[in-house]
Amino acid sequence: MEAENKTVPTRAELKKIAPWYKGKPENFDSFKNRGEKKEVAKLKRPTPQLPPPKHIDALKHPTPQKNEPLWADSIFGVDVSVRELDVNEEIAPSLARIPEINRETCLNLAADDNNIQKNVSFEMFNYYTTAVVWARLSDIEAKRAKTSLTTTELEYLKLMSSSELNLPQPLYVYFKAIGHTKDCTGKTIWLQDHNLPVSVSGGRTGYHAPVIDANSFNLFGEVP
Repeated sequence: MEAENKTVPTRAELKKIAPWYKGKPENFDSFKNRGEKKEVAKLKRPTPQLPPPKHIDALKHPTPQKNEPLWADSIFGVDVSVRELDVNEEIAPSLARIPEINRETCLNLAADDNNIQKNVSFEMFNYYTTAVVWARLSDIEAKRAKTSLTTTELEYLKLMSSSELNLPQPLYVYFKAIGHTKDCTGKTIWLQDHNLPVSVSGGRTGYHAPVIDANSFNLFGEVP
């Protein structure tokens, strides 16, 4: 019955009632489009004034300009690299050629002085050069200061430093070559610290370890 009593407005009436409506007059429903009228009217209502500005205090302290990319401050930036703080590359050179150098030196000294072997035997000369080798190694370890010297090492180094030593030229050049070195990039390669051989074996002291095992085998074969 409501559909039969429904009055269809004309175009002129529809223009006055709902100027926003663009459909057919017979499809117009004043109750259905009442909310739409309010929304359209609200959208078309002019703003009386502009809203007040915000964040005025931020203009007094502007953000400083940065010329770096944003990812530079990130911990995952492309320029970030991880490296060790304490890089110590060590070497442990073999000193097994010292007895051979001693033998060649003694033969050349004996050629100049036939009586030298009566004063200094080959065994005595080996013992002397071995003592100088450990003075050299202890001095290098003390100057590097990576580890503290033992009381025995300090006393030995003090005794040897207070003595005036005399070395033939071949041994002097060889002992001077013992120490730290640098590679082609300028990085220092440190000489590995050697512990003074004070272990007792067979009732005698002066050994690298009481028993020759896998850990001390190279020491007995390479370091006098």
